[in-house]
Amino acid sequence: MLETIQTRPVRIRGERGMATVEYAIGVVLVIAIIGAIILSIQGGWFDPLVQKLVQALMESVTDAFALPGWLPFGK
Repeated sequence: MLETIQTRPVRIRGERGMATVEYAIGVVLVIAIIGAIILSIQGGWFDPLVQKLVQALMESVTDAFALPGWLPFGK
Protein backbone atom coordinates (compact mmCIF):
# COMPACT_ATOMS: atom_id res chain seq x y z
CA MET A 1 0.00 0.00 0.00
CA LEU A 2 1.00 3.59 -0.54
CA GLU A 3 2.17 5.58 2.42
CA THR A 4 0.87 9.08 2.99
CA ILE A 5 3.59 11.67 2.49
CA GLN A 6 3.08 14.94 4.26
CA THR A 7 4.71 17.96 2.71
CA ARG A 8 4.86 21.52 3.90
CA PRO A 9 5.76 24.64 1.97
CA VAL A 10 9.45 25.35 1.76
CA ARG A 11 10.55 28.81 2.85
CA ILE A 12 13.51 30.34 1.17
CA ARG A 13 15.80 32.10 3.61
CA GLY A 14 16.03 35.83 3.13
CA GLU A 15 12.57 36.12 1.57
CA ARG A 16 10.80 36.52 4.87
CA GLY A 17 9.03 39.86 5.20
CA MET A 18 9.73 41.01 1.64
CA ALA A 19 6.07 41.59 0.85
CA THR A 20 5.75 44.07 3.72
CA VAL A 21 8.79 46.03 2.56
CA GLU A 22 7.53 46.09 -1.02
CA TYR A 23 4.13 47.39 0.06
CA ALA A 24 5.75 50.07 2.22
CA ILE A 25 7.94 51.26 -0.66
CA GLY A 26 4.91 51.27 -2.97
CA VAL A 27 2.88 53.38 -0.53
CA VAL A 28 5.71 55.88 -0.12
CA LEU A 29 6.14 56.08 -3.89
CA VAL A 30 2.42 56.72 -4.45
CA ILE A 31 2.41 59.45 -1.79
CA ALA A 32 5.44 61.09 -3.41
CA ILE A 33 3.82 61.01 -6.87
CA ILE A 34 0.59 62.49 -5.52
CA GLY A 35 2.59 65.23 -3.77
CA ALA A 36 4.42 66.04 -7.00
CA ILE A 37 1.12 66.25 -8.89
CA ILE A 38 -0.37 68.56 -6.26
CA LEU A 39 2.70 70.82 -6.37
CA SER A 40 2.61 70.96 -10.16
CA ILE A 41 -1.09 71.87 -10.17
CA GLN A 42 -0.51 74.65 -7.66
CA GLY A 43 2.50 75.92 -9.62
CA GLY A 44 0.35 77.49 -12.33
CA TRP A 45 1.93 75.83 -15.38
CA PHE A 46 -0.21 72.71 -15.20
CA ASP A 47 -3.50 74.25 -16.34
CA PRO A 48 -2.23 75.61 -19.69
CA LEU A 49 -0.44 72.32 -20.30
CA VAL A 50 -3.64 70.32 -19.83
CA GLN A 51 -5.58 72.76 -22.04
CA LYS A 52 -3.01 72.38 -24.84
CA LEU A 53 -3.09 68.60 -24.45
CA VAL A 54 -6.89 68.44 -24.67
CA GLN A 55 -6.88 70.77 -27.68
CA ALA A 56 -4.27 68.62 -29.46
CA LEU A 57 -6.26 65.46 -28.72
CA MET A 58 -9.48 66.99 -30.02
CA GLU A 59 -7.74 68.14 -33.20
CA SER A 60 -6.25 64.70 -33.80
CA VAL A 61 -9.65 63.04 -33.29
CA THR A 62 -11.28 65.52 -35.68
CA ASP A 63 -8.55 64.90 -38.26
CA ALA A 64 -8.85 61.13 -37.85
CA PHE A 65 -12.58 61.16 -38.64
CA ALA A 66 -12.35 63.67 -41.49
CA LEU A 67 -13.48 62.31 -44.81
CA PRO A 68 -11.20 62.60 -47.83
CA GLY A 69 -11.94 65.60 -50.08
CA TRP A 70 -12.41 63.54 -53.26
CA LEU A 71 -15.59 61.87 -51.99
CA PRO A 72 -18.85 63.56 -52.98
CA PHE A 73 -19.99 63.76 -49.36
CA GLY A 74 -16.58 64.82 -47.99
CA LYS A 75 -15.54 68.17 -46.54
